[in-house]
Amino acid sequence: MLIGLSLGAGTVSAQNVEQFQKSWVNGLDAIAKEHQAVDDERPAQYIIALGELKARLQKTGNLDNTLAVKNELVRFEEARKVGKSDRVDSPPELRRLQDTWIDLGVGDRLARAKKVKRLALQYQRGLAALEKSLTVDGKLDEALAVRAIKRSVSDYPEVKAAGFVLAELASVDVQPKTTVRASTIHPAPSAFDEKKDLVFHLGFNSGSSLFRESVSGKQAQAREVSGKRDSARGSVAEYTDKRSAVRLSDALLPALFPGQSGGAGKDFSVSAWVNITAGDRRNPIAGKQGHNKRGFMFSVEPNNKLTIELFSTPDKKTQVQAGPSLELNEWTHVAATYDFDGDGRSRTVLYVNGRQVAVEPACVGPVLASDVQFYAGRYDWGSSYAVSLHGKLDDLRVYSSVLTALEVAALRKIKQ
Repeated sequence: MLIGLSLGAGTVSAQNVEQFQKSWVNGLDAIAKEHQAVDDERPAQYIIALGELKARLQKTGNLDNTLAVKNELVRFEEARKVGKSDRVDSPPELRRLQDTWIDLGVGDRLARAKKVKRLALQYQRGLAALEKSLTVDGKLDEALAVRAIKRSVSDYPEVKAAGFVLAELASVDVQPKTTVRASTIHPAPSAFDEKKDLVFHLGFNSGSSLFRESVSGKQAQAREVSGKRDSARGSVAEYTDKRSAVRLSDALLPALFPGQSGGAGKDFSVSAWVNITAGDRRNPIAGKQGHNKRGFMFSVEPNNKLTIELFSTPDKKTQVQAGPSLELNEWTHVAATYDFDGDGRSRTVLYVNGRQVAVEPACVGPVLASDVQFYAGRYDWGSSYAVSLHGKLDDLRVYSSVLTALEVAALRKIKQ
């Protein structure tokens, strides 16, 4: 990208334009690296999801469906992509995985194009301010040269490519709180449905002493927790005290909630966004155990590692912990899935920012049920031990099914 001869090498105007252009190039590099990382991760997520689906279908004894997933694994290992012509009609679980892959790709293209357009707009605004300043100073030739550069930004290849993508996907229905919908691109069945099997959801979009649980409409009680506006996540829950807690009684929980006293829930998935501000201590995220009654606890432990603790009896448990430590003072998406297949044969998977970070195929189960209340951001064992989250929490979800690796990746992209 040439600055323009009339600016004159070494002038203040030329130096300013060079700074704008450097910011533009660096911004493009950052966008490219971010989305390349996503592109590199997705094939592994799809293979993991196919493997999980194959194992589940194999347990049902359905040979045709199991072979269909096996064939898709073989095809994908060679092709490394999923196109519309690759989609199958049966089994529907495989079709949903394929549609989720396609939707995630569409969403990434759209997100990348929007970022490039925003970067170009910032670039043009900087040049416009410089043009105005030069005009005020009477440097009209230089102002005209800067204007020419500003107008040429729209012709940059990256900006044109982003415009083509945005025009191509103009008809795609992008809903708030959801991923790009598949229905406008290809026919049913739809891809990942964030509300399917969702039994509990705290979005923390309002309230200070009460937060509304969005599935049932029940009010979760809050103590020393306030709804705060966060620049990255919007409205979130901020835990401000060692007694901070958000809780809902067992009687108000749905029957399929893990560990609910009268329910029959066995499989489950839990996910949330967390921003831990103090490490070297337990930071509870969500759990249903306390006051001498066991169940499950999803937390970040004193080593800053994501952990889930599962009890099938008061004395029998499995603890699964992630390898990498979570960064402090950063928003991180965390998730855990639990696939019940008998005591000692159940499978738990942990995810951090959409990446599978731990797998345990020999967990206890099912999760012990009791009438103890559910806590978000607190673990309360009674007078002997209690601890609250140090930081912020957002978009806490519990599903009554086992989310796949691709579905966890899709869930991470949902905006509040």
